[in-house]
Amino acid sequence: VYKGLKTPADITLNASGKSLARGMEVTASYLDGKNIPGIAKPTHFIVDETKADGSTQKHVVRSGSPFRAWATRQLGPASDGGNASPSLKVSGLIMARAAGSELDDVTTLDSDKLSAIRDKGLDTLIGLSKSGFVHGDIKGRNLMYDDASGALNFIDTGGIAKVSNKSPDKTQDTMFRLTVNPLTLAYAHPGHLSNEEGALGFEQDLFSFGLTLLVATLKASSNSVERENADKLVDGVNNFHKVVMNASRSQRQALLDDIEDKFGASEYGAFVRNQINLAKPAPPLDAIADKALAMINLALDQKQPVTDRAAWVEKLQQLRDT
Repeated sequence: VYKGLKTPADITLNASGKSLARGMEVTASYLDGKNIPGIAKPTHFIVDETKADGSTQKHVVRSGSPFRAWATRQLGPASDGGNASPSLKVSGLIMARAAGSELDDVTTLDSDKLSAIRDKGLDTLIGLSKSGFVHGDIKGRNLMYDDASGALNFIDTGGIAKVSNKSPDKTQDTMFRLTVNPLTLAYAHPGHLSNEEGALGFEQDLFSFGLTLLVATLKASSNSVERENADKLVDGVNNFHKVVMNASRSQRQALLDDIEDKFGASEYGAFVRNQINLAKPAPPLDAIADKALAMINLALDQKQPVTDRAAWVEKLQQLRDT
């Protein structure tokens, strides 16, 4: 811990501290000690300190429970037992190094490698869901793939969310809320678009990973038209999302066409499925596209945000075993 930022080990987080930590984007420190395959954990956080003269000094603080405790005390409001220091701000994190290149930049993918990426990605989603985490921003730029070893790692965990389980029988998770800003709009689940502060569950990660896999599959095609369809797919979904987000609240509901009733039956769901069917590649990549579509469909077909963690993990495992 750098000078000026002490993190005494005797400070512990209470329930309000955990809620505050989520809002302060230091939730990724909860990944410490979790055995989740394929996730790049933060090793340090960057804290900006504004001096009296207006200058800024950056401090690098080791991740872990002492950091969360310190953040709760030094950055939290008085109602949560903190000092709410306006001179300190968590501005970033440092992750463990992940080998390879961003998935969007890999040009050597084939059906076998894509199938392995699909399986390893689902293993990561299963691990995250079991531990109550939602990455929230899965896309090709946030997946590191090492062609030599076949390793796949999810990076950019700074915006990760952690659900809490407070139900009496410990079966229902509390949904988390996320504004549109941290998400890449094209990869956002439609539940995020149904209101101004959409409550989401674990279906967000499955939707975005399914779309990411489909895009990577199209880009791996030897057919130039199919490769172009990858960009058209992302642009089409992104543009539709922009229309929805720029509409008024009443217009947005009309555009989404009863999204609260059933995502899969909405105008959005029909639009996405139509785009996917138009973009589907030829054999042997079509089999991978079908698996990506199965993930997207399961995510879209959730009538409500997923809160039953055990049941969801079982569904993911069934996808993985198919």
